Amino acid sequence: MDDVRTRHKAAISNEKSSPAPPGAQRRDHLVCVIQARLTSSRLPEKILMPLGGREVLAHVIRRARAIPSVSRVVVAVPDTPKSDKITAIADRESVDWFKGSETDVLSRFYGATRSACADYVMRITSDCPLLSSAVCETMFNRMLDTGVDYAVTTSWPHGLDCEIFTGAALERAHRAATLAEDREHVTLWMKANTALKKLLHAPEAGQFKNNYRWVLDYPKDYEFLSRLFAMTDGTDILEDCVRTAEFVDAHPDLWSINRECAAEWGKANRRLKDMVHNRDTQGDEAQPGEGPAD
Repeated sequence: MDDVRTRHKAAISNEKSSPAPPGAQRRDHLVCVIQARLTSSRLPEKILMPLGGREVLAHVIRRARAIPSVSRVVVAVPDTPKSDKITAIADRESVDWFKGSETDVLSRFYGATRSACADYVMRITSDCPLLSSAVCETMFNRMLDTGVDYAVTTSWPHGLDCEIFTGAALERAHRAATLAEDREHVTLWMKANTALKKLLHAPEAGQFKNNYRWVLDYPKDYEFLSRLFAMTDGTDILEDCVRTAEFVDAHPDLWSINRECAAEWGKANRRLKDMVHNRDTQGDEAQPGEGPAD
C-alpha cells in the first residue's frame, strides 16, 4: 500500500499526497487530519489570513503537532490548483498533505488516513487557531479509557472543536455512507449511527462563563482574533484555554466584537443537527432516516 507521503494515483480518484523519502509502511496510533479549503462562502481564503505573524492555518498545524499522542498530522485539501497555497504551508510546517475529492469530503478524509493504518483518527478544521492541544489529548485519553468508537468536544468555547474516532469507524462510514450529505460531512454518518459507542467531552461545570467564539467564520471573528493576538503578544496566555477565557472576560469590549456571530452561525449549523436527530442508522445496512439518533 502506498505511503501517505508518496505521490500516487489512488483507487478512490486521482488523489495526490505530499512527497517523502521511501520507507516501510508504518502504523500510527493517532493520526490528526486537518480539513482545509479556500472556498468558504462566508470568508474566502480565511485560513491564509495573518494572525500574530503567521497564517491561521499555520497556527492550527502547530497546535495539532503539539498534541502529545498525535503521531502524524495530515492536511486534507480539495484536488484543485487553488489548494497549492495550502500545501505550500503544510510543506513549510513539515507536515503531510493529501489532495482528494472536493465534494466527497469523506472520501478525501479516508484517503488521507488509509495508508497510515491508524488505530484512531482525529478530525479538526483549519479555522481554529486557538485549538487546545490539552483538550484534544484529554479527550483522547478518555476515549482510550472508555473504549468508545467516537468522541467529540461539547460546551467548550467554539474554536476548540475536535472529533476522534477509530480507524474502523471511519472505514465503516466510508463503505456504508451513500447519502450526499454523509459524503460531504465527514462524521455525519457516525453521529447518526446508534451502533457506535460515543463520548461527549465537556469542561467542568462553570469553567467557562460566556459563549465564546474563537473560530474564524466571519469578518467580525477575524477582528476579534486579530485584536486578541495583538493584545496578548509577548505572553503565553493563548497557550491555555482557561487563561484565554479569563483574559477575554477581563476585556468585555473584546468579547463583544463577534458575540452576535454565534446566533448567525447557529442558524446555519442547525440543519446538520436536524439531520442527526431525525435519523437512526443502526448498522452498516440500515437506511438513514428511519428514526431519531442517540
